[in-house]
Amino acid sequence: MRLIMLRTSSGMKTRRLGVIGGCEARTQCRVRSRKLRARPRTTHRAAERGQAVECFVSLAVLVAIAALASASIALAGGSHLISTSSIGKGKLGQTRAVYTAAYGKPTGTDNLEGGLTRLNYAGRVEVYFKTGTNSGRYIVTSAAAFRTAEKVGPCSKASAVKSAYKSALKVNLAGDEYAYRLGSKLWFEIEAGKVAAVALGSDKQAAWIASNAVSCGS
Repeated sequence: MRLIMLRTSSGMKTRRLGVIGGCEARTQCRVRSRKLRARPRTTHRAAERGQAVECFVSLAVLVAIAALASASIALAGGSHLISTSSIGKGKLGQTRAVYTAAYGKPTGTDNLEGGLTRLNYAGRVEVYFKTGTNSGRYIVTSAAAFRTAEKVGPCSKASAVKSAYKSALKVNLAGDEYAYRLGSKLWFEIEAGKVAAVALGSDKQAAWIASNAVSCGS
């Protein structure tokens, strides 16, 4: 320890160097720093954070489920939707391969009089070809699952067709049978006051073919 002599009014006095600003030891003048410490996570804060994460994950799951549901509904609607140019995913003029993609593998093939070949598909769907060609000429269904955007299709009441489509034209067939034609290609074949079958074709023969199909509900 180093001592120094100081002159005062009362005489000479000794003082340690550190008392008047010197450093007594190497560590005496060292600046002490305070380390920043993370605030400890309490049980309450941990629980709050856990709940927030759970809510976020749950919301993400719900959004994903809703998206899948919407996609499923859209797919189902498209595969059974009737329009003035299609029945389900099938349209006139397509090939056998395309109809297989639309309706599945044919369950049977029939060669008919009048130069037509009929391919039968599960779910009461029939596609007619001119024999020797690979272009669909008529499409017929009597399955109640098929519906227009206005919910009209096989097994609907005949009055529902006219109610939904004021412009539908009535075409007489035979006896009390008739058909409503919507546009130039869509036919609703009527028997006993209900839609027995729906056909797609560019001429009246489509309605005649529909009248020979198995009626909806039979």
